[in-house]
Amino acid sequence: MGNKFKKGFVREFNESRRQELEEIKIRQRHNISDEKVVVIEKSDTIKFLFKVLLNGIKTAARITLIILAAVGMMCLIYPETRMEFFKIMSEIFTGTKNLILG
Repeated sequence: MGNKFKKGFVREFNESRRQELEEIKIRQRHNISDEKVVVIEKSDTIKFLFKVLLNGIKTAARITLIILAAVGMMCLIYPETRMEFFKIMSEIFTGTKNLILG
């Protein structure tokens, strides 16, 4: 029973400490030195959408990087895929050269 109280008090203390640190950051960001002033930042739809979009792009980039790494490993390990990869890369370079030079 005593352990339950300790956890509750510690959790409340940590939460209040986190809020105090967040208030200090907000005051520094808005250049407010008065302790009596309370700044309330409301969630903005544009900020939220921007964060969601940014997280989506980061996730897609990570997934793409993992897929490309897997393809690269397959090309290194298996000789058949390595030869096909070199053929494809050769065709890409040849096609790009033909497009550039006319």
